[in-house]
Amino acid sequence: MLLKTLSGAALLVLCFSSLVAWPMSGDDTFVFAISACPPWKTKILEKFAPKIGSACRNDIEDFTDTVEKALGIPPAHIYALVDKQATYQGLERGMREFASRIPRDSRVILLLNLHGILISDIPGDTSGEEDVLVLWTDDKPFSQQTAVVLKQWITARELRGMVDRIHAQEIVVIIDACHAGGAIPVLMKKHGRPTDWSGREAVITSSKAKQVSFFKTDGSEAVFTSELSDALRAGSPTLRSAFENAAKKTSKYIEKYEASCKEMLWSLLHRRLKCEQTPMAYDPSGLLGAISLRVKGANQ
Repeated sequence: MLLKTLSGAALLVLCFSSLVAWPMSGDDTFVFAISACPPWKTKILEKFAPKIGSACRNDIEDFTDTVEKALGIPPAHIYALVDKQATYQGLERGMREFASRIPRDSRVILLLNLHGILISDIPGDTSGEEDVLVLWTDDKPFSQQTAVVLKQWITARELRGMVDRIHAQEIVVIIDACHAGGAIPVLMKKHGRPTDWSGREAVITSSKAKQVSFFKTDGSEAVFTSELSDALRAGSPTLRSAFENAAKKTSKYIEKYEASCKEMLWSLLHRRLKCEQTPMAYDPSGLLGAISLRVKGANQ
């Protein structure tokens, strides 16, 4: 693991191997990953998940370590923001610099492993509920709305704007967060890139809009990110098949630990939420199935 600085933001540069799909090669693929477990949020959850404080770093390291062993992308093509690095300003600066280095004839994979919340009273937004991703702050924001207004958390619309700066030919956005499916309508709306852009996009989310995305019972990792990493290690032939395997195992994991799940939701006063998690993929152009994975085995 190496440290790299992008515009003053310390970024973890992690080895990623090759996602191979003709005509793309490992040298054509770039990855940007972000994960934040704010201390005030960790304090709320650690009663139920004692290892929750290390979950975000574990998720990033597990996911990137898996593809490091299996694929062949140059280490300099992999960027990650973890915890204190993963502020709104850090994300904005990092994405701007990342986008400026991406050739048009390339593939980009974005992983956003964050807490999420549905907010309906966003100032200046009359579209109804929108998924908002919780970024790092040392203290709990005064309110959900002020967190958005003061650029402490990021809305799906703002994320869409950052993604639009990337002019790669293939873009895959993976979101592991509560209510992640609520971001799909915004992320898949008409992009803001130049009219001559002819690339393909796909979005993978860890849950539907009205669902929570859960951690493992000890809080050490997010269930979906962990299962997706396992699916890549297991030798899935394409990113589509890896997603499908991870989705099935995620749902089964939640079913297995339904009792402890219900206890947590009731204790946190989320009594209307159910212990269900259904990962989703929106892939109108078939991009995920076209991304072949060349897996050599997790121990090589």
